[in-house]
Amino acid sequence: MSTSEWINWIKLSPKYWLAIALVATALICLPLEITGKLGVAEFVDKYRMWIGFVCVVSWGFLFTHLMCASKDSVLGWWRKKRLVHHGREALQNLSPPEKRMLAEYLIFETKSRKQDFQSGIVHELKRANILYQACSEGTRMTGFAFNLHPWAWEELQAHPELLEPELDETQEKIEPRRRRRF
Repeated sequence: MSTSEWINWIKLSPKYWLAIALVATALICLPLEITGKLGVAEFVDKYRMWIGFVCVVSWGFLFTHLMCASKDSVLGWWRKKRLVHHGREALQNLSPPEKRMLAEYLIFETKSRKQDFQSGIVHELKRANILYQACSEGTRMTGFAFNLHPWAWEELQAHPELLEPELDETQEKIEPRRRRRF
C-alpha cells in the first residue's frame, strides 16, 4: 500500500474503527470452540499477532478520536471555571466606584445597563469578566449596553453585602428620583 492509502485508512470514521476494533477483539478473545464453529480458528491461529496489532491500533485510534472530540468541551469547561473563579476574586476586591456601578444593577433589578464605553471602571469590570458588552450599538450620549455575566448576577443576588456600603448610598440617592417619576 502507498502512503496515501495508509493515510486514507487512518482517516476512517470512528464508527469504522469501532467495528474493526470489536471484530479484532472478538477474534482474539473468543474461545477456540466458537472460532472453530465460525470457521475462523485456523485464520486466528495463523494471524493472531496481526489481529492483536489491528486490535490495539484500532482501539488507539478510537481513543484518540474520543480525546480530540472531547478536548474542546473539556477546555471550554475549564476556562469557564477559571474565569468564574477569577471573577469571584475580583468581586471580593472591588473599588468603591466599581461597587457603585454594580449596585445600580441590583437596585434597578436588571442584568443590563447602559454605561459609558470610555469608562475605565467599565473596562476593569469587563476585564474581570463581571461585565460584557451586550451590543455594539450605542452612542457617547446614551452609552452602550453592558450586561452582568449570569454567574456575577447570581453571586451579587446571593451576596449583596459585597457592594456595601456603596449599595446603601446609591440606593438612597436613586430612590427619591424613582419616586418622583411615578
